[in-house]
Amino acid sequence: MLWCACNTTRLVLVVQVTLYSMFVAIMAFNAKISDPRIGGSYMTLLNTVANLGGRKIACLSYINVLNSVK
Repeated sequence: MLWCACNTTRLVLVVQVTLYSMFVAIMAFNAKISDPRIGGSYMTLLNTVANLGGRKIACLSYINVLNSVK
């Protein structure tokens, strides 16, 4: 049973490292293409669009639920 807990812990660590690496890469890309005059506002917009794009199924489902409420 201990080996299962160790394997699960290793898997969680690998997933978290991968997620944080992807987040840093996306933010670095946003920082590279953003206009320095606008700064943080444009980066926030780009990050929001990236988050919505990554979660588009959940967002579309939520919008569908909101539209179906009468």
